[in-house]
Order: sequence, then C-alpha cells, then structure tokens
Amino acid sequence: MQDARPYAYVLVFIGLAAATWAALLPHYDAGFHLYTSILVGLALPFVAYFSLSERLRPGWLLATGLVITGLTLGYVIALRGLAAEPARALSAYAIPLVVAAVLLPLAYGLGKLREP
Repeated sequence: MQDARPYAYVLVFIGLAAATWAALLPHYDAGFHLYTSILVGLALPFVAYFSLSERLRPGWLLATGLVITGLTLGYVIALRGLAAEPARALSAYAIPLVVAAVLLPLAYGLGKLREP
C-alpha cells in the first residue's frame, strides 16, 4: 500500500462524527444540548491521530486508526444507544482518552517512518 492517508482521513471523519453524536444529548425542553467537554474528550484522540498521519508507515497508520475508531464507535454506541441515561461525567470520555494515550505513543515508537 503506497499511501494510506486518505483512509486515515476517513477514519478521522468517522471518529469526529461519532464524537459529535455522543456530545449532542437530548433535552426535553430545548431539543439538544451540546456538551463541549464530551466533544473535546472524544475528539482529542482523533486530533492526535491526525497529527501522526504523516509520520507513520501505512500499515501502522491504518491499524492504529481502526483500533481507535472501532473502540470509540463501540463506546459511543454503548453510551448513547444502550444506556438509559447518557453519561455526562468523566466516564463519557475516559476510556477513549486512555486507549489513545497508550496506543498512539506505542504506534509512533514502533511504526514511525525511517528517514533516508
């Protein structure tokens, strides 16, 4: 695979859309409320992943993006779709942040491009 960046950009877009969906919580009186702390907390792993898109080898770039996107999507579906009351506290974005804090440095250390 020559260039995996377009696929990485699609994964970033999917992750940001999931973060936005999780941050829009329904309100009985005014439609929806946007909780910026949830939005920033869930979007931060994708911003960090996007910043590594130029420095990782294609295989590592896609594998890291698929893991982060898959875990975040699963967590958002569980958070918004299956929970009776969507979380508004630290638990709403702690798991994706911890996964990104562990996975992104590991991917950078093992999969960075070699300079000629």
